[in-house]
Amino acid sequence: RETTWEVVGIAPAAADGENEVYVNYDHYAYANRIVGRANSLQIVSTSHDAAYQTQLEAVLIDYFEAAGIEINNTGTSEGLRADLNLRFEIVIQFLVVMAVLLAIVGGLGLTTTMSINILERIREIGVLRAIGASNTAVRQIVVIEGLVIGLLSWLVGALVAIPLSIVLSNQVGIALLRMPLIYSFSVSGTIFWLATLLLIATIASLGPAQNASRLTIREVLAYE
Repeated sequence: RETTWEVVGIAPAAADGENEVYVNYDHYAYANRIVGRANSLQIVSTSHDAAYQTQLEAVLIDYFEAAGIEINNTGTSEGLRADLNLRFEIVIQFLVVMAVLLAIVGGLGLTTTMSINILERIREIGVLRAIGASNTAVRQIVVIEGLVIGLLSWLVGALVAIPLSIVLSNQVGIALLRMPLIYSFSVSGTIFWLATLLLIATIASLGPAQNASRLTIREVLAYE
């Protein structure tokens, strides 16, 4: 039978990714000739942990089958939550591994950059040593320069991450749930990566800083 329905709004897809249509039950039951009948049952338990829900599910299945009621499928909220968590944990772990690899590569790149900077500014280091700069002062200059570079890269990365993370959030949601995810920018995550980046920048600068502090005035004057 064909009937006419008015669309009053669009709702996100269900958590399991299936597309659903929501209608007024009374009108639906009348159009489908199932007034006074039900095709689904939702039960709220007193306890909400996964073990209790699984046990209750088994008891209910046995009860309805004994009563001659056919059951097409069953599920628990904790089971659905676990399934969704598994999907997203795979994506999150992949992104974390990629972030760690990028951090390592960035640290190695910063070490190379600082080493090249020292070679290009070796005469400046010689002038500092000539006017009495200590080994600690030379190391501090190199480390601070590395921290400034790291801080600037974090600032640029944080600004670029906002639009990119929105796009990634939408694409991951469509791929897993057939609907865009609700985007939320993580301030705590940004602060965590700032601390991590500063730590990496410090470690990456220690080697070049130590090499710079070992330069003597005689070696600087003999450098071509």
